[in-house]
Amino acid sequence: MTRLKPSSAHMHERILQVRAEQAGLSELSESRFRAAARDFFQGERDYSGDKNVAAAYAVDAIRRVLGFEVRECQVVGAFILGDGAVAEMQTGEGKTVVAVLAACINTLRHSSIHIVTVNDYLAARDFEQMRQVFELLSISVGCVINRSTADQRREAYRCRVTYATNSELGFDYLRDNMQVAEENIVQQPFQFAIVDEVDAILIDEARTPLVISGVGEDWSSAVLLADKIVSQIEQADVLFDRKVHSVQLTDAGLSRVEQLLLNSRAMGPGTHLYDEVNLHLVPFIHQALKAHFLFEKDSDYLVVDDEVVIVDRNTGRGMHGRRFSEGLHQALEAKECSPVQPENTVLASITYQHFFRMYPRLSGMTGTAAQERHELAEIYGLRVISIPPHKAINRVDLPDRVYRSCRSRDKAVVSLVREAHKIQRPVLVGTKSVADSERLSSLLSAEGIVHSVLNARHHAREAEIIANAGQPGAVTIATSMAGRGTDILLGGEQSECANRFGLPVTQHSRRAVVAAGGLLVIGAALFDSKRAEDQLRGRSGRQGDPGTTIFLLSLEDCEDGAGSTIPPFKSDRFGQVVRRERALKHLRNWQKYQSDRQYDARRIMLKFDSVLNAQRLAFYQTRNEFLRSDNIFSETREILEATVDRMVDRYARPPEMPLYWDIYGLKAHVCMHFGLAERDMSGVTEVTSISKLSALLTSQVLEKFVDLWSDTPPDVVAAFVKQAILKALDASWQTHLAVMDHIKDAVGLRAYGQRDPLAEWHVEGAEQFMKLFPRAYMDALSQLSRFRYVDALEQDATF
Repeated sequence: MTRLKPSSAHMHERILQVRAEQAGLSELSESRFRAAARDFFQGERDYSGDKNVAAAYAVDAIRRVLGFEVRECQVVGAFILGDGAVAEMQTGEGKTVVAVLAACINTLRHSSIHIVTVNDYLAARDFEQMRQVFELLSISVGCVINRSTADQRREAYRCRVTYATNSELGFDYLRDNMQVAEENIVQQPFQFAIVDEVDAILIDEARTPLVISGVGEDWSSAVLLADKIVSQIEQADVLFDRKVHSVQLTDAGLSRVEQLLLNSRAMGPGTHLYDEVNLHLVPFIHQALKAHFLFEKDSDYLVVDDEVVIVDRNTGRGMHGRRFSEGLHQALEAKECSPVQPENTVLASITYQHFFRMYPRLSGMTGTAAQERHELAEIYGLRVISIPPHKAINRVDLPDRVYRSCRSRDKAVVSLVREAHKIQRPVLVGTKSVADSERLSSLLSAEGIVHSVLNARHHAREAEIIANAGQPGAVTIATSMAGRGTDILLGGEQSECANRFGLPVTQHSRRAVVAAGGLLVIGAALFDSKRAEDQLRGRSGRQGDPGTTIFLLSLEDCEDGAGSTIPPFKSDRFGQVVRRERALKHLRNWQKYQSDRQYDARRIMLKFDSVLNAQRLAFYQTRNEFLRSDNIFSETREILEATVDRMVDRYARPPEMPLYWDIYGLKAHVCMHFGLAERDMSGVTEVTSISKLSALLTSQVLEKFVDLWSDTPPDVVAAFVKQAILKALDASWQTHLAVMDHIKDAVGLRAYGQRDPLAEWHVEGAEQFMKLFPRAYMDALSQLSRFRYVDALEQDATF
């Protein structure tokens, strides 16, 4: 990681030039400034020569619209983003302003810039707060959130700057590549992305696939049966490890399951679960085992209004609309007695790793990038540059405390909160899961301490809770969702703009909080990474404010849930471990193990998904060529010729011995797929040349198509042909994704046979991809052979 020195000569010279340019601009009247900015940003400019001038315009526009002076560290951050790097800036340094500055500067060389946030609230808020700045500079700006319509999205993406969440960008990309009409596409070609909270999106959510699904088969009866069986077995019947996410039946457990299946008549007498006749039950039993022994309610998922909602383990937010794959979500629904929905089939998918690597220029901002600098460089080619804070950090980080049990630790947390509450000091308690936050909430309620809870159950009140978290005596319990992109102001938030730009808050309240010591942050869990802890610490001590942080850890934090033993550390009467250093080392080793394991999982997933990503790009390129084609008939003829060649090659073997050719099989195949009758294939039996046989059959099929289309307007035929090809391609891609998913499961087991799973995945993936287009083209041509045009008059007569 590069740490930028305040005295960096090159950057200091840039800052002086920006200030000099701004001094002249600040003397212009509002109308003259607007006219000058319009001429500058809408004209032809050279980035290398004019970027300082662009920065000066942006700095002065922010001064005019928002009424405060941009700090030097913010200008430095903007230039770092423009260089395609990650700017590490502490909490409260105004990263929202940095993104605006970087966007304005880079409009000189990019016509489309995406400012990416982690949720709709931040995207909409930043857009509303900064829209007037862009409009003053004559830079068009738009915003895409979940409720945006297709027309609103299309208009927003046509702007030079677009605020959007990472998920909306990804889903719009997938939807655009499923359109059957070019005018329905909403996005423009990717150019430059500025990712706020870059570590959260590119690291924490790297393995999260964006999936567009369709409704598949209804297996609810099998899911309910498996849940009924698994709910009757004991923990001793199962071997499971939550750390590596594995579960399997013991021999006794397998016998127990087989007996229960036999009693329910789901299995025939004298058969076993893994007999061929019963294999269809195995995946349902396995998913039910995972649901009961690996997934915990209020930690991995919530139940909201009879709906199972996935909880993001990194942020604590509910991921509404997303479902676990391979029947796991149905198993959880059965476990929680919720309505079991049909299993979805994957229509399109992509991971954030590969999605953001499609941007020619990528940059980002966060307060905690240093720990992940190697991964950001290795996977995304991003350097991390640390920018010194505007004011020195005035926060006290107290030594960690270690307790023998979670119960002892919770008592200590309540005690600390009680003492802080007496002197009206605001407190933020950070937890790992919804269950932990609600357990602490009940303990505080029992003590009569008024508090707020911010987790996936109460996400709708996030803005209100964060706005009040810095008030005197405020107590807030939150999962990791708290604080991403927001600042907790001492004294509370006076206005919406104050939260972002350090405008004055109620001075009496602020003085009271400062006198009490500032915000107290209590970490009530051992998080899976040091970076997650640093994020929580960063809520306190913003912009030189006083503050204190302390983490209260428990030896039970590193249990895997499968009955692992707690190391034999002695504790005092309060439950606090006596030999703290040894216990802390044990916990930190576990934390490092978790962090390393997640990194390895992301790296391995990238290698596997690179195969599918290359196939995805090739498929989308071919599909878009058909979508944008102006000569679909010529391309259809090429498809037909290639398809007939493959048919002939299959039946005319050996090529040099016509006597052994299976002509009757060939004619039957052509008849089945193209609807040709025997009389339509005259002369086929007399041909002795492969090339002539292919040419003859191609011409005969074309004659059939011409006859079918003779009474149909050419534009109608062209539209139908294009839609038939696109739909056949989409169906073939859907089949390919399902097959590849099964292959991925299968190759993992081949390591036991001393075979490299990744190499096997490459080979079999390539074999399957070779079948994708021929399968799609055959289906499309078969569809075209059944074409029948019904005009409006005939349609009315029919009805």
